[in-house]
This record gives sequence, structure tokens and C-alpha cells, in this order.
Amino acid sequence: MKIGEVARRTGLSIDTLRYYEKLGLIDPPWRQGGQRAYDDNIVKWLNFIKLLKATGMPLADVETYARLAVRANEAPPHAARCWSISARSFWQRSPNFRNASSCSTTRS
Repeated sequence: MKIGEVARRTGLSIDTLRYYEKLGLIDPPWRQGGQRAYDDNIVKWLNFIKLLKATGMPLADVETYARLAVRANEAPPHAARCWSISARSFWQRSPNFRNASSCSTTRS
């Protein structure tokens, strides 16, 4: 999927997508004919990031939380629980944790 399609599906600007890529919030996509080509999972990931941002969480904290969550998903079963607990603990220590229940997401 091209960057314009990702922007349309997520409601984020192309500049924001490039910025998130620069920060490491999203992995650099593979290139197809010199153009960015994203897989379908990027929309779910970006909607997750939007949900975290909707709580007022700063991008630096979003990045930390997202990395912990990714490690939990990629870790072998015996280690995944530790990463998952780390991510949950980080989130609960965040001052934005209290705002999470008031968030709503829109479906694309």
C-alpha cells in the first residue's frame, strides 16, 4: 500500500508518516519502484499510536511503550510475559494512564 493510501486510511498526513518513520515509531517500509510500500498491518499499528497520543502521551513515551509492546509480541513465550509486564507497568506509571478510559477510536 502506498503512503497516500496509508495517510487516507489513518487520517494522518504524509509528513506525519515520514516523521514517525524518522523517529522509529514505524519501520521503514520496503520500496517498490522507488516508492514506499507498506503492508496492511501498518494501519492497525498507526491506529494504536493514535490511541496512545489521544491520551495526551508525549511521542517519546509513545515510542518507549510501543517498543516494549513490540518486544512482548516478538519474544519467546518464556520472555514475552516479562516484556508485557514491563509495557503495562510503564503505561500505568504514565500520567496519561488516567486518561486512557476516556479515549475513543474511530473506525476507518
